[in-house]
Amino acid sequence: MSKIILLRFVVLSIKFNPKWIENILSDMNTKEYIKKVLITDELSTPEARADRLKRLRNLTNLSRKEICEFCNLNLNTYKGWELGRFGGLPADGAEKIISHVIRLGVICTTDWLLYGKDPSPSLASTKSNLTDGDNIEVSSLNLIEKEFTVFQSLLENALLERVDDDSVLPNFKEGDYLAGVKLYDQEISLAVNQLCIVQTIDGKKLIRYLKRGTSKDCYSLISTNPLSKSQDLAIINTRLLYAAPIYRHYIVNNNTPTNSKTE
Repeated sequence: MSKIILLRFVVLSIKFNPKWIENILSDMNTKEYIKKVLITDELSTPEARADRLKRLRNLTNLSRKEICEFCNLNLNTYKGWELGRFGGLPADGAEKIISHVIRLGVICTTDWLLYGKDPSPSLASTKSNLTDGDNIEVSSLNLIEKEFTVFQSLLENALLERVDDDSVLPNFKEGDYLAGVKLYDQEISLAVNQLCIVQTIDGKKLIRYLKRGTSKDCYSLISTNPLSKSQDLAIINTRLLYAAPIYRHYIVNNNTPTNSKTE
């Protein structure tokens, strides 16, 4: 008899309190994220992580609902993270958000989001005006590969490309290395009006200023050096496999051999 009464109570609770079932579903969804964060100091508390998560979202100019749709997150789960509830933002939740907001031009590390460690998040350059921290002078390719390995571990679809000609002077010279993050399909439109590493649909890799084309899903690739000896100073209305906005510029000194590409 008691079981029947309990069952009726549960049914009535669902019928007259839909918020109750919503909270249950939210709790079920939260269990997808299981990498808990070890609290080591005041910067790693749920409240501190919540504050940094809100700061990161502000950089994207998205509402809670919009960032959940963009990152494919449950709204109640995300809200709990921003309020520092139930242990706060977990490591795998942070990794998912970071891997998505990079497509909006926001660069962030898990160390900052979870533990408050520098560097703070930043907006990717909209043109070629990289910050001093993004222009890295190196004396060997080994140093480039080590730094890029860290960059690649943080950002999905990262790639490294060597500048092979004078087509993007004065921004980048032959022998420099550029790191970016590949955008595909409709996301390519997020990279227009800036220098990018691109690959055309027929397999040609270039570093060019990206403009929107006049035909649907087409783009124009423009050299920034009108005196360049390159044969592809301007490619109009071409389709792209990907476009990668440039987030790192490695300046190699003259004594360093230059013969490497990494993806």
